[in-house]
Amino acid sequence: MTEELETDFIALRKVQYADNAVIYSGLSPEYGRLGFMVRVAGGNRSFPDMELFRLLHVQFKTGKGELCWLVSVELIEDFGHLVQKYERYEAACWIASFCMLNVMPMLPHPHFANAVEVALRRLANVALVPDAILTGVCLAFVFEEGWLAYAIQGKDAAEQCRRILEMEAGNPAPLLSDECWKAQFGWCKEILLINDCHIP
Repeated sequence: MTEELETDFIALRKVQYADNAVIYSGLSPEYGRLGFMVRVAGGNRSFPDMELFRLLHVQFKTGKGELCWLVSVELIEDFGHLVQKYERYEAACWIASFCMLNVMPMLPHPHFANAVEVALRRLANVALVPDAILTGVCLAFVFEEGWLAYAIQGKDAAEQCRRILEMEAGNPAPLLSDECWKAQFGWCKEILLINDCHIP
């Protein structure tokens, strides 16, 4: 019998599986990309707190494949109201797709997972342009993969990256124009593409 594990988990994708189950996938700091099968009986899900764009604490057991089996789910924070503004929902979907395409299952991503949590909180609650939030998420991934040192040219660029990484750790965002944030996001995507990442 497999060991029971626990972790925080951000639910990022929901897929109907047959008539009596839903598969939820998302991100864990300790275990990277995780997927869970949630049973549906008589219209009721076995773990009703499991829903998109929520931060949850889960206890689970690993299965034979990539899907894991839930033991318990506790809601920590709900970012779901970000769907009320389309551009913020679109940015959240971009983050979700990027995670599913590039994060490996059962591989720790603590810095990036924290950045995704902060990004969803900002999308739900803070008047910050989506390009700024997406830049922070991408830069956090680049940093954790060890690619940033090879991409930075000059002290000014290094200082800018430091400030953006601090932003994605929860500190205030640098005061940049919308156009500058758009350029920063484009630069981050170039680094990701050079390193064979998949861009949504």
